[in-house]
Amino acid sequence: GHKYWMQIYCEPMYNEKNELTGFFSLQNDNSQQRESDEHIGKLNQLLKLRNKNLAEVNNSLEEFAYVASHDLKEPVRNVKGMLELIKKKAGDKLDEKTTEYMDVALRSSEKMNKLIDSLLQYSRTGALAEGAEEVELEKVIEDVKIALAQSIKDNEAKIVLKSKVKALKVYPILFSRLLQNLIINAIKYRSEKNPYITITIVNNEEEYNFSINDNGIGIKETDFQNIFKIFRTLNVKDNSDSNGIGLSVCKKIVETHFGEIYLTSEIGVGTTFHFTISKNL
Repeated sequence: GHKYWMQIYCEPMYNEKNELTGFFSLQNDNSQQRESDEHIGKLNQLLKLRNKNLAEVNNSLEEFAYVASHDLKEPVRNVKGMLELIKKKAGDKLDEKTTEYMDVALRSSEKMNKLIDSLLQYSRTGALAEGAEEVELEKVIEDVKIALAQSIKDNEAKIVLKSKVKALKVYPILFSRLLQNLIINAIKYRSEKNPYITITIVNNEEEYNFSINDNGIGIKETDFQNIFKIFRTLNVKDNSDSNGIGLSVCKKIVETHFGEIYLTSEIGVGTTFHFTISKNL
């Protein structure tokens, strides 16, 4: 037979002499509600199990990235050390062409070291070692300015905050790094003009909408999607120090805050990065 759930309300009925004459009853078939509750309960249990498995996988990946980076760096360090030793011992005996080849090999080994460090850094982004806290926006911006003081001074950059939002709940270290990466990006891809960077925040019902605008060289529309992928950089001059993870890290940080990130840009005019931060952290 079919099992069903009933909700029954029963009330005794009395006459004028206070004698029991019967019962008044209301019955409600709540089988569908009960089945829905059971189904939701099973889904919640499944979600908890999958979250646990995901956390275990993430921990394993982080451990793997750390071990892999350590194991990869050792041979690179040995190659670099041997090249430096050969160059030092050979001294003036090396001809100009051989010296050039040695320098290229040394630079390549240094770049490989940076790539390995970047890979480890990327793998750890989003691994939350901090809780969400309310922070004062102006203080965060000031701290970022202090961290980037030399770069701001060298490029005569100006950073302007336009916001009525005084404080918001974020993961403080990740949020600070997000702003820092986007500001570094704006300074790095500057035009001939002194960098002018505007940070605007709009307070919406469910989220905060950020816009970080610059007056830099701009980005081609064909690069809009690829720019957030790891190890992708803009093909411009004087870009040898870029490790290609800055914006991919930004994307991971925004997603950790249950938000989205995208950009608008015009060549020769500038770029605006738009991202959201959820209020439900």
